[in-house]
Order: sequence, then structure tokens, then C-alpha cells
Amino acid sequence: HIPAISEYSDENKTQIWGSRQEIHMNATRNVIEFTAENWDWRQAVEDGDMIICSVTGERVHPIHYVRAVQYSTNSLQTENLLLL
Repeated sequence: HIPAISEYSDENKTQIWGSRQEIHMNATRNVIEFTAENWDWRQAVEDGDMIICSVTGERVHPIHYVRAVQYSTNSLQTENLLLL
């Protein structure tokens, strides 16, 4: 017997199913990562090639590190322009 969703407690539902916001956030992250892999599953970054977050210990796709560095660089350039 597979229980219907109505048979689960609210606590169990939140543990099993993501909210709309969580699903949207995960889908957005997946698009960013898959785009970085040229939309080719054969080019998917393997676990061993992920960056380990020093704070959480989570594996992070390298594209997020690249984007963070680009954002930092662009922010610094913008700040320098504002100083002129």
C-alpha cells in the first residue's frame, strides 16, 4: 500500500516534498550547472571534481565558484568606477 499524500503528517510532507520556492531554486541551479556542461550529460561534473565548501562540507559545482569570482571582480570594478 502506497499512502496518499493526505495520509502523511505535515512534518513528513515537508521532509519528503520541497516547497515551490525550493523546487524553483533547485531547477534554477540545475539550469546553471547544465549550461556550464554544454547541455551534454556526458560532460557532467563528477563528484570528485566538485569543490568542497569549507563551511558546510557540501560538494559545490565549480561553475558557482566561477560565478562568485566573476561577481566579485565585477563588483570591485563598479566600486572603482564610482570612486573616479
